[in-house]
Amino acid sequence: MFQTMDLSASALSAERIRLNLIANNLANANTTRDAQGSRAPYRRLLAVFEPGSQGSRLGVQVTDIVESDEAPRLQFDPNHPDAIKAEEFYKLDAKGQITSAPRDEYAALSQEAFKRMVDSKLGYVEYPNVDPVREMADAVLASRAYEANVAVLQTTKTLISQSLRIVA
Repeated sequence: MFQTMDLSASALSAERIRLNLIANNLANANTTRDAQGSRAPYRRLLAVFEPGSQGSRLGVQVTDIVESDEAPRLQFDPNHPDAIKAEEFYKLDAKGQITSAPRDEYAALSQEAFKRMVDSKLGYVEYPNVDPVREMADAVLASRAYEANVAVLQTTKTLISQSLRIVA
């Protein structure tokens, strides 16, 4: 009977971590810079669940927290301070002026491919790969799982209490 409490406790802990990650994802849904101030959009965090906890095959545990590998969401906003600008694709001369030569990392591309890439990204802002609707749906699922495990704990507590009354 006490194993049931351990099982529910492990699930409560895992769902709490999941809810915290969802809250973190929602809080950073429009963050276009990282903690160091570089232009790198926040990446959605996900919990990795595995069965078992502390040597038992019962319950669940969070074994890792990983960043989503989905591409950032692009939104056209050329006036945004973090919009992709031409100087990110072209070399600059000694005076800091943009030249017509592509930067070294793009030298392997054909002229046509380079132009298509620049045209497709220029003026866009990279936003996090966080979809608030999906996060809210995940939050509802995690919340319901949490509530179900609280109900299991309460039922187990009631059963133990009634068993002790019968014995006493």
